[in-house]
Amino acid sequence: MMRILALLFFFTGIAQAEPLIIVGSTDRAAFAPLIAAFEQQARGTSVTYHEMDSLPLHQAILDGTLPFAPDIIISSAIDRQFRLANDGYALPHRSAVTARLPPWA
Repeated sequence: MMRILALLFFFTGIAQAEPLIIVGSTDRAAFAPLIAAFEQQARGTSVTYHEMDSLPLHQAILDGTLPFAPDIIISSAIDRQFRLANDGYALPHRSAVTARLPPWA
C-alpha cells in the first residue's frame, strides 16, 4: 500500500491544495486507508474516489461518458491501462523528480 501512496505523491505533488478525483476498480473499502493516509500527508487535499468495474470504466473512458473528470485512473486491467496510455489518453507528468529518471524509464 505504501508504494501506491508514494506514487500518488509522485504524480500529484504533495503541495497541491485542491481536490483529487480518482476513479478505479479497487474496492472502496480496500482503498480507504490509502486515501486517509494521503489526505493526512497532503493537508488541504481532499480525495474523491469513484469505484467502477474495470470493463465499464474502460468503455466509459473510450466513449467519453464518465460523469466526472478524474485526475487519476487506477484499474486492475493493466492491459487496458496500457492501451489507453498508448492511444493517447494519458498525459505526461514532468517534475524535478521525473527529470532525474534515466531515459529508458
